[in-house]
Amino acid sequence: MKAVIALMFAATCIASRAVAGVGPSASQLSLALGAYQSLSVGPAVRHVRCQGFDEEPTEFVCRWLQQSSSGPWKVWSTHLAVDGNGFHLTDNPSQPSKPGVGSPENKTLPEDAQFRRWLVEYLSHRSSDKDDNAIYGYALADLNGDGRNDAIVWVRDRGYCGSGGCFLDVFVGGKSGWRRLSSTPITRPPIMLLRTSSHGWRDLAAWEAGGGIGHPFEARLRFNGRNYVVQWPADWTGPKAPPHLDGRVLIVGAALALFPSKCHRVEEVPSVFGPVPVTSRKRGNC
Repeated sequence: MKAVIALMFAATCIASRAVAGVGPSASQLSLALGAYQSLSVGPAVRHVRCQGFDEEPTEFVCRWLQQSSSGPWKVWSTHLAVDGNGFHLTDNPSQPSKPGVGSPENKTLPEDAQFRRWLVEYLSHRSSDKDDNAIYGYALADLNGDGRNDAIVWVRDRGYCGSGGCFLDVFVGGKSGWRRLSSTPITRPPIMLLRTSSHGWRDLAAWEAGGGIGHPFEARLRFNGRNYVVQWPADWTGPKAPPHLDGRVLIVGAALALFPSKCHRVEEVPSVFGPVPVTSRKRGNC
């Protein structure tokens, strides 16, 4: 009992020192990891390195060394946000695909973190819901076989969505940075990567529903040389759904808040088609 009280006291003291724009210390990160994994004591961590986002000073991408069960120290990374209760994880902790590359001592962020940092700044200038619940999901995959990852992004907010769904954007990276290659309206997740290709680019798949569609279905998105376009079946208004498409799921849904400190907490409730967001009155860290 004394140990539990001591841990709660330590968490309160550390949370009181959490400041927007300043990443977590090793002890703060350990507490956040312990809370995320429902552990009474957080793991041993050291060499914590974090970078913030200009548009959202309460969110960070962090890398650190972590020891588990007296084993070797390994590199881990994740995204965190801070509020009045301290730091908490907004993504699952992960390890780099190549151990040692992009370690905490290396100032170069992994590609995923670099893109997300750019994406947050990009979306913050385009979002119409800067005081609301703009949320997004993204994935990196090589779509044209050039050996470089491209980015697939699905955003849910008033500026990106209509009654039939939301825009799905594809970005390509280069020496000068990321640029938007394609923007496809009226899509819903899950977003999949298919085995087939069109004009040298891998086909994608997204759900189509609403807007007079007789039955929700998975639609193939093909690149036509300029844009990814939906391949509509001949009888898209009919009561029978087209056959299921097989592929690898890239984006399950929009789970990342664009403005964690401003948005309202969102809970998902089931509907005829899928989850529908229900906004509560409590602000912060959706």
